[in-house]
Amino acid sequence: MDQPDRPPPKRDYLGLIVLAALLGLIALGIAIFPRIERMIAYQDCVASGHINCGGRTGP
Repeated sequence: MDQPDRPPPKRDYLGLIVLAALLGLIALGIAIFPRIERMIAYQDCVASGHINCGGRTGP
């Protein structure tokens, strides 16, 4: 009963890579969302006819 030497099983990193990619996309979405929200609010302000949509007061 001589069994051939089997190589050690290779680790499957695909699941970890997919998890890291999803976490990266979530983090990117959280970082970018406030900027997109401000841009949409500005466009809504301009579209409604206001002239002081920048949020700044004074010169």
